[in-house]
Amino acid sequence: TSLSPYLQAAWQLGKLDLQAGLRHSEVKFEVDDRFIQGNNLDDSGSVTYRKLTPTLGASYALLSNLNVYASWGKGLETPTLNELSYSGPDNSFGFDLKPATSEQIEIGLKARLAQAASLQLALFQIDTDDELVVESASGGRSRFQNAAQTRRRGVELALESRLSDTLRANLAYTQIDATYSKDFTSNGRLIEDPPARYMASWPGSQCNGSAPPSKACTAASSMSRTAIPPRPPPVMRCSTGRHALSRRPVR
Repeated sequence: TSLSPYLQAAWQLGKLDLQAGLRHSEVKFEVDDRFIQGNNLDDSGSVTYRKLTPTLGASYALLSNLNVYASWGKGLETPTLNELSYSGPDNSFGFDLKPATSEQIEIGLKARLAQAASLQLALFQIDTDDELVVESASGGRSRFQNAAQTRRRGVELALESRLSDTLRANLAYTQIDATYSKDFTSNGRLIEDPPARYMASWPGSQCNGSAPPSKACTAASSMSRTAIPPRPPPVMRCSTGRHALSRRPVR
């Protein structure tokens, strides 16, 4: 079961817009094990995750068609049922698995280039504690663990244009650098100093574009991976989340 009530407020002070939000997240997993025989022990139990996650944001109109903004927020990512299922001792339910927590900062600008075109540029950083990663995988069962802290830094450029009432074009480019802060073992492999410690699932750069007509959609995507530098950027142990005024969700 889950419950996530939230409060959100907004103020407008001339050219300055302010926003604040607060969410209380509560997620409970309860197990009633009725398959108990031989070496298959009783996995019954429950675990509850609770956390308050605040957000703050501000936007200022430099010109009638140009705004600068900044946002800050914290986030919570609870383990899924699949991640919990075999993550305890002897493949039991992982009641000790922790949720991943995050802290995010973003600054950027939004500009209206024409009546039907807009441009957005954003710089962001997301720090995550207790990142959920695979510990081992065998026989169709995956065990998960809380491993390293992570830092994701990047820049995003997005262009949107409304070509007609039924046709819109979007183009976005993202450059991201993502690293683990310390070594850990995943599926028998030591994830250690670079290059192994760079998060393989995050591309160095990505470009996407689409032009959807009324009830159909066409899209194109390209991706490139940048060379890995000799040393990773420093990673601090803090907390992740992109929500509220940001455009990116946390996992």
